[in-house]
Amino acid sequence: MALYRVLPFASRCIHGYDMAASTIWQLLFVDDDPDFCRQVQEFLEGEIILPDDRLQVKTLNDFGNALNDLEVHRFDVLILDVRLGPHSITPDEEAGIATLEAIRQRRFIPVVFYTGLPHLVRHLETPLIQVVESSSCRARSPCQTCW
Repeated sequence: MALYRVLPFASRCIHGYDMAASTIWQLLFVDDDPDFCRQVQEFLEGEIILPDDRLQVKTLNDFGNALNDLEVHRFDVLILDVRLGPHSITPDEEAGIATLEAIRQRRFIPVVFYTGLPHLVRHLETPLIQVVESSSCRARSPCQTCW
């Protein structure tokens, strides 16, 4: 089967999709800190990716809500934390990892773990699952270095 039949976005490029047309990329950001979510949304919302492409950012503070939203809305990329709550607590299973497994069973979406606990998810890295350490910006607002 041809790749463009499997990946809908690829078929647009192969079948003469107008690359000059504007695209709004849908990003879902999941983190337990509402202030940080707001800062990330303000920083990324409307950012120009390609000459005419932009980001639309939705933020959530709960993994369960993220799974629900992924069921009913189309997102192009998901950025999530490994754990909601303090890093001093060590639950049996990190909610972000469990969320990734639930997402894998439902649909395809590239995932970025943006976390202060990168060692917990490094083993999951693939070309479509990336890990970015957030500790350098957690105390401040998002910066150009990290975003």
